Amino acid sequence: MKTFFKKYKRKIKFILSLIISLIILFGLYKLYKLGILTNEEKLYTYIGNFAILAPFVFIILKILVGLLPFIPNTLIVLIGFALFGPLWGLFLNYISSLITGVLNFSITRIYGERVLKKFLSKKNLKKYKRIRYQSKNRFKKILLISCIIPFAPDNALSLIGGLKDINFKDYFKVILLGKFIEIILLSIIIYKLGQILI
Repeated sequence: MKTFFKKYKRKIKFILSLIISLIILFGLYKLYKLGILTNEEKLYTYIGNFAILAPFVFIILKILVGLLPFIPNTLIVLIGFALFGPLWGLFLNYISSLITGVLNFSITRIYGERVLKKFLSKKNLKKYKRIRYQSKNRFKKILLISCIIPFAPDNALSLIGGLKDINFKDYFKVILLGKFIEIILLSIIIYKLGQILI
């Protein structure tokens, strides 16, 4: 038995991760079909219904949404601030953004370019391929800017990052700083909008 697992270790890991990925995609598809991922009221109610577990549900949902580059996560970021207030909302958004960034990077590092072909259109694929072949330092600057600017396509760039010759430590430093600045900017924007509306 040990010999079997040793021999097929990589294949077993691949199959298990593929099964988990399919379960996650199916769950997201169901939520999307129910309108939970695209309707503010439905999403707010759905997360709020979990009471004490709501922060964990929020983190899981935000991570799952972040794994699909074609679904904008703007809505769920705003819901985080609305449900948990400025401080908890900031913290939960930041943590979930970091986890998403790490997962996106790891996915393409493990599975390669075929992941991009599944998630991105041909037009976007060409655009992101051009970014992929930028120098390491230039790519880090592009990634940092996309992390800082709220609602920029940093999830897609994280997927690209997994294909580049950038090591994980350098990549993580970039998203650690960029995501922190982005969440701070978002909290300021939301606070200012709240003052205007009130």
